Amino acid sequence: MSAAAMTERVGRLRARIADLSARPDVEVLHLAVGAPASAADLAAASLPDDLRAFYGAADGLRFAWRFRSRPLPEASIHIPALDRRGFRFDDDLGGHALLVDELQPEAASWYLYEPGERPEDAVIVFARAGEESGATVVAGDLGEYLDQAIEASFASYWPDLSEDAEQTVRRLDAPPLLPGALAVGERAVIQPSWGGWFQTRGVVEQAGSTPLVRLDHGPRVRLTAAQVEPLVRDDLYERFLAAPAQRWDALLALPPAAQAEQLARIGGASSGGSPWQIGPPGWDGTGAVRGLVKLQLDELQPRFRALFAPLPLGRQAEIALRLLEGWLEGDLDANRRFDPDGSEYDEEPRRSYRWLDLAQHVLGALALALVTEARSTGGATIEGLLGAATTERLRAVLAQGRRLAPAGFFRQALRKGLPTVSPGLFPTDELQVP
Repeated sequence: MSAAAMTERVGRLRARIADLSARPDVEVLHLAVGAPASAADLAAASLPDDLRAFYGAADGLRFAWRFRSRPLPEASIHIPALDRRGFRFDDDLGGHALLVDELQPEAASWYLYEPGERPEDAVIVFARAGEESGATVVAGDLGEYLDQAIEASFASYWPDLSEDAEQTVRRLDAPPLLPGALAVGERAVIQPSWGGWFQTRGVVEQAGSTPLVRLDHGPRVRLTAAQVEPLVRDDLYERFLAAPAQRWDALLALPPAAQAEQLARIGGASSGGSPWQIGPPGWDGTGAVRGLVKLQLDELQPRFRALFAPLPLGRQAEIALRLLEGWLEGDLDANRRFDPDGSEYDEEPRRSYRWLDLAQHVLGALALALVTEARSTGGATIEGLLGAATTERLRAVLAQGRRLAPAGFFRQALRKGLPTVSPGLFPTDELQVP
């Protein structure tokens, strides 16, 4: 690449940096562009022609940024200052390498040519730390690499086509999202202050610096502006909430394994743990419960509860039982994994669901629905709410699904009646996320 062509490319790079820096929703973390390297330094260095041309326009560049309202991983480009050492053999990469871009602390891009090749055969590869042997080719030269970096806005791990990079590009294509820039009635994503992986969604009821949001599964939470951002994507979960009755009908018509796959996509990433905290179930004389299974806002139970919540209680029970009966009759392996589709969810890490996890979420959603109804009516029995026939179906499912964490709660409730729960889990309560 000629010096003039690289100078034009560096100009485009500077322009993209300026555009990002001017956005009101972007925080610039680091910006430094070196002056052109001297002719003497360039002559003394062993470099590919396109990198030599880059240093002739700028002796190193570093730019790092992130969104103000909901920081996705830091986006950056970091082309170090001129290194006179040139190529050197790298055992991990398996060839002669020259660092190009320290774009992340745990990942970098390199010029690389293999033994038996010449320096002019070098291509640019990307590798995460510890995975150098699996380095992938990103570009044939620095000009092509910079074009791709500019298009990706230097998003986190962009050469790896990461989900974070895709989210960053989509976010930049949308109007700027500022902290607290929420309107009443708007769909929102909640970012709990403890930094949990599993985002909960809801609808804004009061705007301002401490917005009040009704979560999809019922509770209302008072948050800081930094903990809430407008929802800008339309995934399977959102489409399900928009027409729950029709979506459930379509899902129930699928084979058992296909049902589980779709619920895994709707639920998003899985923690790999139980969504329940179980103590010895017990009821005191006032109807209060001791050791009740407790909803955790940083787990995925809220998403599954939200799928059921818009429907009448009888319909919720019918759906839960049909799912569980089909899964049990299909004799699915309790440890069979169902992987969320990366295009359907925002969260990390990308852990899969076991069938057992999904079954617990479904049974747990029914448990919360029954307890919510019992609380609103001043106490009730499961049979009184569901009828004798449905209750017998529930008993049969519990007999087969003894490994399901909520089963112990149900067995106690069938014997002693549904408890009255303490405030903090249901739609009439206004919660403060810690």
